[in-house]
Amino acid sequence: MLLIKNSSLFAFILLLSGLFISCVDVPSNAPPPPVLNAEFRFISINPSSVTSPTQFKMAEATYNGAAGPFYTSYTTVALGANAAPTAFTIYNAGSKYLVYLTDTIKSINFETDEKATLVFARNNVLSTDTTKAKYSAYKLTLGYKFSPVSYRDTTIVRFVNLMTGGQDTIGVRRDSSSNPSIVGTAIAIGKSSAFVKIPTGKKINYFFTLPGTNDRVCKDSVQITGTSSKVKTVFIYDTYDTTSAVVNKAVNVKIKDLDEN
Repeated sequence: MLLIKNSSLFAFILLLSGLFISCVDVPSNAPPPPVLNAEFRFISINPSSVTSPTQFKMAEATYNGAAGPFYTSYTTVALGANAAPTAFTIYNAGSKYLVYLTDTIKSINFETDEKATLVFARNNVLSTDTTKAKYSAYKLTLGYKFSPVSYRDTTIVRFVNLMTGGQDTIGVRRDSSSNPSIVGTAIAIGKSSAFVKIPTGKKINYFFTLPGTNDRVCKDSVQITGTSSKVKTVFIYDTYDTTSAVVNKAVNVKIKDLDEN
């Protein structure tokens, strides 16, 4: 009797299983893969002795699993005037090969969901210095996380030295060129300072000098007003002429203040 009952129960379970299985809708195609994008803008920050190009070329590093670059599928990207950023544009994520001016190809990775500014800078300190006569591609990734939370009510700013002409380092001073340096003794060419925090509503002037001196490397200063959760980069660029008279050394050096978010 028990065997008969168990057999009936087993048959009932099989019947229910068949009903449930018959109700499952199995798709004929796999779901589409997720879209993997990155959002980039571009800016040239060159000395006045270099003619900034109006465009550069970009090729995919890989295609259908094969290694590139694939010059037959070049994308031509328009550039603004020197020190003028383009608008942000969405690109497929992945490694790219870039050709700017006539320099050696640069490989840059566009990370998935990355939003960044790519800076082209012609860091030719001396025309005979082959290690610095090429441009550098400097990627500023946006999306700084204000941690701890108390930092959110500030602007954070960093300073990048792209000044050419033979003077390799600069100092950054606050409020006047005679105040002590605020970001260390020197920022080398092509390098960035640490971030400096500016409380919301506070206005601060920054001056740029030769390290350890009051001698200005730039005639201008930059004033930054603290704003909640703001990220900025200040570039010091163009030519500090070490061969000229003292009053003319800093005549061509310029400042570019760039919002990063």
